Amino acid sequence: MNLTLNQLEGTLPESFNNLDSNASINLSENPDIYGVISEKVAGLNPTRSGETNLGYTQLTIKDPKKMNNSAIIPFTFMNGPSRSLLRSFAKENLDGSYANTSVTITDSSNTSKIQVFDSYGANITDPLNIGIGSGSIQKTSEGRYIKLSSGHTFQISDSKGNLIYDGPADPNLRLTPKSNETKYVILMDHTEPNPDIGITELDLNIKWIRPKTTEDLKSEDPNLGTDNHIKYVKQKPFEMISSVQNDDTFTISMDKTALTVKPAEKDKVDIDKTSFEIQKPNTTIWESVSSADISDIENGYQVKLNGLALKPKEKVKIRYSVTAKEALDDTGVLSSETSLMSGYKLPVASADMTIKNGQLLFKTVPTTMSFADSKIANLTTEIKRKLPDWKMQIEDSRVNKTDWHITANLISELQNSNGDSLGDSVVFKKTGQPNQVINTTSAVDVYDSKAGTTDYQDVQWGADAGPTLSVAPGLAKLGSYTGTMQWTLVDAPA
Repeated sequence: MNLTLNQLEGTLPESFNNLDSNASINLSENPDIYGVISEKVAGLNPTRSGETNLGYTQLTIKDPKKMNNSAIIPFTFMNGPSRSLLRSFAKENLDGSYANTSVTITDSSNTSKIQVFDSYGANITDPLNIGIGSGSIQKTSEGRYIKLSSGHTFQISDSKGNLIYDGPADPNLRLTPKSNETKYVILMDHTEPNPDIGITELDLNIKWIRPKTTEDLKSEDPNLGTDNHIKYVKQKPFEMISSVQNDDTFTISMDKTALTVKPAEKDKVDIDKTSFEIQKPNTTIWESVSSADISDIENGYQVKLNGLALKPKEKVKIRYSVTAKEALDDTGVLSSETSLMSGYKLPVASADMTIKNGQLLFKTVPTTMSFADSKIANLTTEIKRKLPDWKMQIEDSRVNKTDWHITANLISELQNSNGDSLGDSVVFKKTGQPNQVINTTSAVDVYDSKAGTTDYQDVQWGADAGPTLSVAPGLAKLGSYTGTMQWTLVDAPA
């Protein structure tokens, strides 16, 4: 029986399955015929003289495992390998071949749902649309497109084998993967799966692309540490900032940020629950986080970001106040972790801490203080510092600050390579007061400070004040003079 190219359409009558197994049949090129054909008729007798040709039809087979290998199955490409009938009606740019199809999700938001079916004849542009039922792919040998018949039914099972859908193609159906990798099996017309032939089976292997991000946890004050190592004092609050930056090419939708304290240091470090603030992308404004968005978790807190989305290169920051209850020196004392709406957790950012009692000390002191070059003269010559903005920095991290001052004296006089000395030429200038000689026998008060609130203070003088050279006539000889000056920080008022 040869019914090829007759433009037949509709459901194949069930009585067709009663044909004799020795019959020869050709139903090819009738792309609108659908229905379930028995494996007996599809495979027929391997010793028959004729062939069964079901190419370019929408016929499905109940159990393709029982089908004879010599039979021509639906949508066979002439003189080529067989292809999944179901996949023939799925979007062409899916990965894989035959029954296996991979779908990669590059958006972690709750909009990342797989649309399995589409309206018949639809133009598919959504990368997450499988497009079964679109009919925009397969052509017949005559060049016309085939629409998947609406008479088919579909069964969808999850990776655990649970049936989650059974019915006709529904364009409103969405699959929402619950983990980073999920598998869905789609069967057509209640047929049995056959991974070797895959006539009516389609496997969707869902894989999430883990977004590229940069997570950071550091002090707002760079003086406390330029990286994730914090150096501070006990019983004094300091601000920490947890941040996440989107380094990928797609938008990342975020769910919550979990801020935790290392359990081993739980009783040593405290986070102020009322201090949480957020700096949203593309803004410099800090907004208070509602207490309703902060929940207690073991050893710390969890801050909801309410579906905040990060576009490429955007960053979100969370700021909060931390207090070290005791002195300590440990790694990973604080940690910050971000969870996306997909459930995927970004790598943990952690901060090490060295917590000490408050201290008053020199933070930075330049190793060299140079004076400008000068000519030998027959008059007293004033030689200023080569860098008038020369400065040192004092750290006062004490909880209860008091006044302090700095003195200067020479350890060795200024001398040239021949041993010639400039004597008492090093002086300290202060506006409205006579010059004070800085030498090896007496220390001169050069800076007074009142107790303040800041932990770091710069010490410097104007261009016409501070350490200066005042060289008497006939004292200087040709050469370069060097000496050593000692600075002393005194924890007391001058």
